[in-house]
Amino acid sequence: MADILALFGVILLVGAALCGLLTTHWLLFPGRVAAAATNLEQHPWRCLLLGAGMGLVVALPVLFLMAFPAGVTQFLAWVVIVAALAVSGLGTAGLVRLLAGRARSRGGPGWSELGAFVHSALVLELAVVLPIVGWFVVLPLVILGSFGASLHGLRRPIPADSSRPATAASQA
Repeated sequence: MADILALFGVILLVGAALCGLLTTHWLLFPGRVAAAATNLEQHPWRCLLLGAGMGLVVALPVLFLMAFPAGVTQFLAWVVIVAALAVSGLGTAGLVRLLAGRARSRGGPGWSELGAFVHSALVLELAVVLPIVGWFVVLPLVILGSFGASLHGLRRPIPADSSRPATAASQA
């Protein structure tokens, strides 16, 4: 029974950490997250195909490096995996921003922009945690689509828009 409670606690903490990570991406890189959200909204299939293609490009060297018994090559493989997932995190934050905008436009319960973002992050996490469909359909689609949206957004300059928070220097 203690193992089940520990596992449940770990799942809750990882879910809260992912929500915090996505919010941090959104607050630190608002232009990149807005670009990823725009890419996902305007070109969802292009983002998915780009993410799948680049996922293969990243997976082949990772599999090659993991095949070596040396610890250094396996460490490099893990560095590549973490870098790819970090880039995908920007796209995932863009997906959550897109979901938050849609939730607010459909008459959400008076949420602020931050509240809608956090709620949308939780909704996406719950969709991914759903057994079988969430694990094998939703999660790969989210990762590949987000990876493609991030890569597509990184190639473009950041547009000057209202998604950038005002700083104290710019208000003075």
